[in-house]
Amino acid sequence: MGKAFASEGLSGSMIYSQNCYDALSHAFSWRLLDTCGAADLKGVASVPEDEVNGMEKEIAYFQSEVAAARYLGATAGAGASADDADTRLAEIQRRVSPAKRAPADGPDIDNTTTVPDGAVTNGGEGGDAEAA
Repeated sequence: MGKAFASEGLSGSMIYSQNCYDALSHAFSWRLLDTCGAADLKGVASVPEDEVNGMEKEIAYFQSEVAAARYLGATAGAGASADDADTRLAEIQRRVSPAKRAPADGPDIDNTTTVPDGAVTNGGEGGDAEAA
């Protein structure tokens, strides 16, 4: 997503997302769904605060509610658990959103997370959502 945004801006990000969800429609996997969801959340964060003429379609595509509905819709379309999808999407949002950092002299925190499919990730170091 970063390369798509860097080279083509929000339009490139939208194409990346559409291609990701298209691939997902052919072969559902939680890992790919998480990649698509994380890419969308990066797109949501990239939407300019000022209204930009000619980008209405892209801005509408990356509204946070629309992106969440796309993620949950892909889950429903595959017959997967909506509860699992809600949990996973919340975890992706937590990881993608800017996090408050503990002070350097703060306590050690275990960043290990287990997502519903049993995969264990280490707080942003290579988890499923990091591929976006």
